[in-house]
Amino acid sequence: MGYGAANMDGIARRAGMSKKTIYQVFETKQELFAAVIDSRRNELAAMIEGEGSDESRKPEDVLRQFLRQIARFVLAPRQAALYRLAVAESQRAPELANAFYREGSTKVCSPLTEWLATQHERGILHVPDPASAGKMLFYMAIAELQMRVLIGERSEPDHAAIDERVDHAVRVFLDGARVPAVRDSERGRPRAS
Repeated sequence: MGYGAANMDGIARRAGMSKKTIYQVFETKQELFAAVIDSRRNELAAMIEGEGSDESRKPEDVLRQFLRQIARFVLAPRQAALYRLAVAESQRAPELANAFYREGSTKVCSPLTEWLATQHERGILHVPDPASAGKMLFYMAIAELQMRVLIGERSEPDHAAIDERVDHAVRVFLDGARVPAVRDSERGRPRAS
């Protein structure tokens, strides 16, 4: 049916509730779609919160575990279908694309951004712009595989392919985010090689 053809009557009927009840919770189709995306995003937030709570774990272990879980989530058929829907309907329903971007990928990176900021504050990693760094790491680990799934070049990748991609992205990222042993740059002098 698609987003454009869907209406609140049909949605209420499929959900087994009255139209009045659904309108008490969601005033518009856009709000309903944003809530669907938000509920999926909350699952992701819980992942890194659980991973990052053990301070004895190495950053690479936390990042690998979190990104592997996120990749499996994002690359699953249900998420790929939701993404395709947002792209296909974006011209006819720009509010859908806005909700998808606002509630989806932008907020998916929030727990990662917060975790990176904490690591920077503690002096564990050098990540002065955690928001940009989080997005770069997220896209480096997932975007290429996601694009191949979305265009139908491949089906959902297996765990080994996801793990290989994530591990490589984490290595590259951490090579650029490690805290130097001597921080001469903070005292205004170039670091000695």
